[in-house]
Amino acid sequence: MTNSKAPMIAIKFLLFLITFFFQELNSQPNEELEIDRVWSELVLSVKKGDFSKYKSFYHEDAVLISQTNQTTATIKDAFVRWEEGFRQTRSGKIKTNLEVRFKKRLADKKTFFEEGMLKYWTTDSEGNDNISYLEFEAVWIKRGKEWLMIMENQKSFLDEIEWNKLE
Repeated sequence: MTNSKAPMIAIKFLLFLITFFFQELNSQPNEELEIDRVWSELVLSVKKGDFSKYKSFYHEDAVLISQTNQTTATIKDAFVRWEEGFRQTRSGKIKTNLEVRFKKRLADKKTFFEEGMLKYWTTDSEGNDNISYLEFEAVWIKRGKEWLMIMENQKSFLDEIEWNKLE
C-alpha cells in the first residue's frame, strides 16, 4: 500500500529547501548591512564636518597605514592632521564629499575586512574641485553592538577609470 501524501510532502519539502537556499544565496550578510550603515554615517560626518562623530567610528588604538607616504601612525596622530579639514568644512569654507566602493569584503560576527576605493573631494569657495581616488583596506571589530575601524590602510592613489570599474 502506498502513501498518497508522501509525494506531496516531498514536493513541499523540496520547495522549502529551494526557497531557503535561494534566500541564503541572495541575502546580504547582517554584518555587511551593519557596516554599510556605519559607512553611511561616516560619510555624512565627513560632509557635515562633524569631527567628533567621525572619530567615533575608529577604535581608540586604531592604526593608519599610508603606503602612499610610506608611513604608519596611530589614529590619534592622524586625527590631529585631519581636524583642520573638518573645521573648514563645518565653517563652510570648503565643501567636502566622500564616496566609497568595495572590491572585496570578508566578515564574521565580530570582525570585518574590506578592500575598495574612496573618492574624496573638496570644493573651495571659488568652486575649484580637488578630487582624490584612494585604494584602501579596512579592518573593523565589533565591540558590543558597535563596529569600530581598527586599521585603515591607504594603499595607493588611483584614477576615475579605476573608480568606475567598481560600480
